[in-house]
Amino acid sequence: MTASLCKVSFDKKENKIKKQFKETRQGISKFFQELFVYFRLVNLNLDYVPKLLKYSTKEHWFEISYVGESLDRILYRKSKRHLNSIIRELHERFKEDTQFYHNDIRYKNVCFNEENGKYYLIDFENCKFKFKDKNDNLILNDTYIRN
Repeated sequence: MTASLCKVSFDKKENKIKKQFKETRQGISKFFQELFVYFRLVNLNLDYVPKLLKYSTKEHWFEISYVGESLDRILYRKSKRHLNSIIRELHERFKEDTQFYHNDIRYKNVCFNEENGKYYLIDFENCKFKFKDKNDNLILNDTYIRN
C-alpha cells in the first residue's frame, strides 16, 4: 500500500493491526475497496487471511487480527526460493477460494506467524473480483478479458 494513503499501526499486546486511511478521494476509495474484500471473505473462514475485527466507515479505518511479521522484515531468515513458492501458492489458493485477484503480491503483503508456522495474505485494496458473464467472458471489475 502506498504509505501516503494510510497509516498502519501494530498492537501486538492486543493482537491487532489498525489501518487508518487518509481523507483523500484515493485514500477513501482504497479503504472501501479493501473493506469490501474483507466483507466478501468473512464467511469463507480462510486460514491464511486475517480476521476483520472492527471498522468505521465514517472515520475510514479498520482493525484486523495481527498475524505476524511481513516477509520483507524476515527475508534474511528464509530462502528467497522458498518464500517465492509460498507466495505463489498463497496467491493461487486465494484466486481459487475467493474469485479475487490480489494484484499486489509481494513480500510486504505476506506475513509469517512464528507461533503457528502459518503464512497469511494481507493488503487487499488492489484486489479485483473475477467472474464470468453470460457469454463466458472473464470480467475483472469492469474490464473484459476474452477467453
